[in-house]
Amino acid sequence: MSYILVFVAMFGLLFALSFIVKRRFGVLVLALLAGSLLANLWTETLTPLVASTGIVTIRPPLSSLVALTVTLAPAFVLFLGGPSANRKHERLIGSLIFALVATMLSFHWLNDALVIDGAGQVLHDLLAQYQALILTGGVIAAIMDVLMTHTVRHQGKGGRS
Repeated sequence: MSYILVFVAMFGLLFALSFIVKRRFGVLVLALLAGSLLANLWTETLTPLVASTGIVTIRPPLSSLVALTVTLAPAFVLFLGGPSANRKHERLIGSLIFALVATMLSFHWLNDALVIDGAGQVLHDLLAQYQALILTGGVIAAIMDVLMTHTVRHQGKGGRS
């Protein structure tokens, strides 16, 4: 049951943060993808550096915490700025997609950090089965969102941009 609770808590927290900051999800999801790539490239190198500062964990493994942090960090930076979603339904849908993609990108690291119990095994197997499909759908939706984001262009003195 704790496995399910951690997944629901993580999803809920990411959903709430995304909804509160009112950012469009496309840029945030692309930042998550960048963070996931960086986590895959740098977790093994960064973990000993973090351990040398005196931070020691047994459960969850320090490498899982480092990977989660690196994965989520670019999106959290973009929470501070970027295009906004003003309509409530855009924010709800965008926050849902952001939280789902973030949770699925963290799936591997969370599995290493948690003990999967009986009821959690069913959720784990379901998420593992559909992870690629969920992430693909999230990436496609994010790209479409970025393409639909309109930026304001300021005209120069001659009337041209």
